[in-house]
Amino acid sequence: MVYEPAYSVLQYFDRHFRGAGTSETNLRFLNSFQAACYGLVQDGLVNSGHWNRFCRAQKKGFPNGAFTRKIDAFFNFIRAEGVPLDYLQLFKKVQKFSMMTVAELKRKAPQFPDGSYIVHAAQHYVEHCFALVVNHDPAKQEFPVMIFDDYNESADPPCSLESVCKLDWLKRVYAVYRIAAEVSKTPKKSKKSKVSKKQRSRKKLKLCRN
Repeated sequence: MVYEPAYSVLQYFDRHFRGAGTSETNLRFLNSFQAACYGLVQDGLVNSGHWNRFCRAQKKGFPNGAFTRKIDAFFNFIRAEGVPLDYLQLFKKVQKFSMMTVAELKRKAPQFPDGSYIVHAAQHYVEHCFALVVNHDPAKQEFPVMIFDDYNESADPPCSLESVCKLDWLKRVYAVYRIAAEVSKTPKKSKKSKVSKKQRSRKKLKLCRN
């Protein structure tokens, strides 16, 4: 075997194993993102057009899916494109521990705040993504934790909730990203407007006295 000093472990895995997004179309990561947005009742926030432009910007396609560093790069790309999401939440991984079984995911996921999540998981060395929806309101969701495991832009609805039990293939969870809508910023009142308001109230008081 010829030693290649520039041939890192990450490059080896990139070359020999498939990343998050592994599917027939290699769009599993994108589809999970779209499904998570659908769970926010904000369908269409992220679409295949974003992914195609991202691939052109990266000057490469992702025939083996997207690896962790490319997931972060895509988050930065859609932020630059103005997709209205809460990026503080998106870059802050919800789960800081590795989960090894579906039972463990079912036990720990109900502790997450209600909302939509992208889960970066794996079956042995083959990485995978799916959307997780946490909702403790029985009127809205049959079980507190359910998943969207597929997404089809041309279908109506594009995806449907399924049981977590479908994830019997799951061997490891690497990361959980929360997908939340952008928080609208309330404009702060300037000191000048506060002063003028005080001045107006004083003038009114003087007029009343006179």
